[in-house]
Amino acid sequence: MGLLRIAAQKRVHLPRPLAVFIVSEILEALDLSRAQPGVGLLERLFARFNASVPFETVSKIERHAMVADSEQKPRVPEVFWREHLESGSGGTCFARVAAFQQVLDALGFASRRILGRVTSDFDHAALLVEELSGAPVTSFESVPGLKPRIGFCRTPYWSQADQPTQEALEQAVPRLARAGARMSEISLDGEFARLVEVQNAISSQEMFRALAYERTRFPDLISETLMGRLLGGGRVTRVQYEDAQAIAQRCRARLADIFRDYDALLSPSAMGEAPEGLDSTGDPVFGASWTVLHCPAVSVPAFRGPQGLPIGAQITGPLGKDGQTLLCAEWVHRALVS
Repeated sequence: MGLLRIAAQKRVHLPRPLAVFIVSEILEALDLSRAQPGVGLLERLFARFNASVPFETVSKIERHAMVADSEQKPRVPEVFWREHLESGSGGTCFARVAAFQQVLDALGFASRRILGRVTSDFDHAALLVEELSGAPVTSFESVPGLKPRIGFCRTPYWSQADQPTQEALEQAVPRLARAGARMSEISLDGEFARLVEVQNAISSQEMFRALAYERTRFPDLISETLMGRLLGGGRVTRVQYEDAQAIAQRCRARLADIFRDYDALLSPSAMGEAPEGLDSTGDPVFGASWTVLHCPAVSVPAFRGPQGLPIGAQITGPLGKDGQTLLCAEWVHRALVS
């Protein structure tokens, strides 16, 4: 509500759409041409923008000193781009994001600005760009009214989670139910218990092939840990690789049936708190299964462990339902943390 009150007290100036001739000049300056909105154009535009438009504060400071009218001080996208075209200037986070968004809008992309945290609340701006499938940008406005169907899934690796993690997840189940979720427990048995082994075989063998150039020409520049993983992938035979792919495919089909009754699954995201030091990020046992199953997954830092470090609640959704999974994860976060 604080942000809403501030907005209400000030005159809000929405940026005008960029004029067609300015967009043409911008594209020419970025050495780009118009094309249908798509991943290729977005990637080229993003790369050229970051290569050509500097992150700097001088332009902002100069305009603040030169312009007397406080309402004219902000470097709105049209001002930003005119100054860039004239002098090659850039801007700070918020100005650059707003300017980039106006170009995206002019080229037919759908996007919206969001605020994030780097060192303090709402001190960083970013863009969400609509996916090319035509699905709308995920909006959290519907989160308060959700009553998600969530399956509590201990996974076949539950015994590898430490006691604080197990207790935190188990205690979360009734809390989520009281918040409105329809909770029940599910079990992934049979071949699901082999998925970590399967994921390791598939990724190692593919890594062995994908990094063949680096592995054979620059072995001295590859860490001992990574080289061990690569050489392990070289020992995976074609038959073993195909068997692993077949197991993964069967498990994906079984999971698709399970998701007929659930919007998301709740499970541990890691064995416990992050390990001390920089040698390792920890055992990925609880993430490997969802990786090989191609499921969207979000780790919600909902709990604290004995050392005061986060313990995550993993929210996993059906294949292709990324937006739905984000909504469920946000709902869980609000129910457990907010």
